[in-house]
Amino acid sequence: MSLSGIIRTYALPDAEARKLCAPDEHCTSVAEIDFEELWNAGRRHLVFDVDGTLTRYHSPVPGPGVMGALRKASSLGFAMCALSNDVESDRVKSLEVMLEMPVFMASPKKPHPRALKPAMRYFELRNCNNLVVVGDRLLTDILVGNRVGAYTILADPFQDNNDPFGIAVARLYERVLYRI
Repeated sequence: MSLSGIIRTYALPDAEARKLCAPDEHCTSVAEIDFEELWNAGRRHLVFDVDGTLTRYHSPVPGPGVMGALRKASSLGFAMCALSNDVESDRVKSLEVMLEMPVFMASPKKPHPRALKPAMRYFELRNCNNLVVVGDRLLTDILVGNRVGAYTILADPFQDNNDPFGIAVARLYERVLYRI
């Protein structure tokens, strides 16, 4: 990313930017999501972020409570997939098997709206009216969901997520400026 891109990304947000980065819901983990309420509201498709939401950062296994939550969502009839900015294809392939859902690589990366195209094609959707985007980052997951009109849920990252320095700084920025 160029210097101007970094400045634009991390500049103090105006009211419109704050609104685009505000989730519709905030929960402590994927296990805390009320999938029945989402289903009753007519939502049928779930897109999950991977690192920090379904797994600890760069972990090859799902985090605590994730599999139970995914089973509950699946039993209600949700169509699900995961979307990652990561490029480690071996890890992604093993996660697809464990999570029992496709894991797509975001290209371009989130928060670009086209990052959701693989999920939209998989779900055969033309719009995002009943799509739910679940993630742990305001400036990537929540922003991409809000930019396309999806319902967004911010899940707190795992406590021992082991974030790289750049992501840890970005999380601090998000929490301070957006008061989440």
